[in-house]
Amino acid sequence: MFSKQAADKLEEVFANLFQVSRQAGDHQRADKLSVNDPVKNKMIPLAKMTAFKLMAAEEQIKLLDILAICGPGITRVPVLGDTDTLRYLIHRSMLNEFIAGWKDPSPPTLKDLADDAAFRTLIYDAIAFVSRSATVGDAKAAMDSTAKCQDVIVTESGKRDEPVIGWLTNIDIGRLASI
Repeated sequence: MFSKQAADKLEEVFANLFQVSRQAGDHQRADKLSVNDPVKNKMIPLAKMTAFKLMAAEEQIKLLDILAICGPGITRVPVLGDTDTLRYLIHRSMLNEFIAGWKDPSPPTLKDLADDAAFRTLIYDAIAFVSRSATVGDAKAAMDSTAKCQDVIVTESGKRDEPVIGWLTNIDIGRLASI
């Protein structure tokens, strides 16, 4: 055990090393928070994404082919058009739910999923977009302002019809936006 004198000295050293005054601690320092970092430094770049590239018409793409991409640790699949624009972003749980409820004898296709109004909202409408110059805070704000959004796509100027540069998930943003 430490002596009272040693414990007092240790407390003094820590107090001097980690001085925190009201409104000045690390938890108050915006310059330390990742929300101010550019998304281009924190995103998953296109080259590292596990994505499904559309090489055929949507009615020819079987959902089981997209589901096959979902290996360990892959719970979402961006579906990209021929110019790397985002067509859809599909979570594995959505694929499983849609396939499990499918009653037709033919296997469900990407067109079937996209034509279902409830699922289209999740795979198409519930995606936010930000520009390459945006911050993580901007991405969080875009995600928060988009209903049911869990994914933010980075494009050159933040428009849906531009090629994807990168991607931030709600998990990434939550981790980066917390202290």
